[in-house]
Amino acid sequence: MFPGVGKAVGAASFYNLTPTEKFQAHRHVLVNSPAVEKYIEAIKKRQLRSRTRSQSHIDSVVHREFSEWFKREVKPLYSGKLEERDFFLCGTSIWFSKAMVQASPFSSLEHATSYARDLWFNRSPIQSWLDVFSAHLHIDEAAKFAPGPIMLELEQFGRKYRRKFGFVFITSTNKKLSHQILDEVKARYENPLSVEIGITSREEFILIERKLARLWDRLIQENVRETPEESGEVVQDSMEEDDVVNNDSSEEVVSTVNKAPKITFDLNKIPEENCFV
Repeated sequence: MFPGVGKAVGAASFYNLTPTEKFQAHRHVLVNSPAVEKYIEAIKKRQLRSRTRSQSHIDSVVHREFSEWFKREVKPLYSGKLEERDFFLCGTSIWFSKAMVQASPFSSLEHATSYARDLWFNRSPIQSWLDVFSAHLHIDEAAKFAPGPIMLELEQFGRKYRRKFGFVFITSTNKKLSHQILDEVKARYENPLSVEIGITSREEFILIERKLARLWDRLIQENVRETPEESGEVVQDSMEEDDVVNNDSSEEVVSTVNKAPKITFDLNKIPEENCFV
């Protein structure tokens, strides 16, 4: 922000600011932040009624009083921890949801996504994956957007896929791209279970990331609009139906799986601890 200020130390992009420069930089960022516009306007109105109308005086007041005002006036993104149902709509596994709740609150979307990624790929038991896989509609959902011949093939391969692997076909591809989905299901049908469950878990996590992003967007919008303080209630429509219609995949919620005898590994272990067949 201040590339020409201070003396370079070690690298051209790093600078050591003097105390005065630090104060000036801090005040510049502070008084030009959208977060303080409301407060600055209030200070200006107050100062215009007084004898002092100097902009520098207004800036100094903002700088001096901002931290206390921020704590008092600006609501946090959410109060306390998010609820289990919020994360359940992101990844429909009770185990996953409970683990995310225990780790919350998260400082940012990146923090939540990073934690979820480690949880999903490194610590989730296979059963947790299957629980999430089972919360998807059949590939017939994607067939609704397909022309006649492709629709029939999608339905046929969807049934074959489920019989072979014991769970429905999951992809992060937009449902409306029926040609692409058909090519995917045909290619992935040839995989052994050990390969396919890994691919499915990666596709599923893409969907989880998208849902987490939508959850965060909703929380931010609620905060900006100063909506009621119930912090974590996620509207089911926005977390589920928009998933696929707008930009997501062939997935949606509601189906039953986990019954196929093909799954012969320990469902309570993480993938690395299993020997797939």
